[in-house]
Amino acid sequence: MSDIFFLPYFGNIEFYSRLKKSENVIFEVWDTYPKQTFRNRTQILGANGILDLSIPVKKPNGSRSKTHEILIDYREDWQKNHLKSIESAYKNSPYYEFYEPYISQLILSNHELLIEKNQKILDFLLEMLGIKLDIKLSHTFIKENVDHDFRTSISPKIKSEFQCERYIQVFADRFDFQNNLSILDLLFNEGPNSASFL
Repeated sequence: MSDIFFLPYFGNIEFYSRLKKSENVIFEVWDTYPKQTFRNRTQILGANGILDLSIPVKKPNGSRSKTHEILIDYREDWQKNHLKSIESAYKNSPYYEFYEPYISQLILSNHELLIEKNQKILDFLLEMLGIKLDIKLSHTFIKENVDHDFRTSISPKIKSEFQCERYIQVFADRFDFQNNLSILDLLFNEGPNSASFL
């Protein structure tokens, strides 16, 4: 029996909290690629509120494309936009200067497949958060022998009941605490202490 996850683009705090509590994890890559999920987007807190950063993608087989087939679309300069947004959101955070070179490198690296980029990001974040985990990708669509299925329950379209322990955010003078943002928000604000919030 396993817990089934997807590979996210800088997943939210709930994602990493659930991952940390899981023992046997498989990442689903043979599902039909769903629209508007955290597979290609993340949410950060900027000066004007919550901001969605999303990677444009190409589906080689249209609506029947599997997640492992999804290509990253580099026709627009989304990498530069993401880095600018992250800088303006977190340049005044306590740990921005420490993590920024690594985050920039991950965003600027040109991977053909979305799952390749997301797996590199996941590798880095697991190391930073001290989560020991063997990354196993599915070889076919998983239908059975599942303990917990997080493929659809962690989604920007679903209001999560997950509550993160409060920490000080960059724009705390403008906004109430914004729950369950991208792991980037926690990392830039809490640094090595981030793992204790999971």
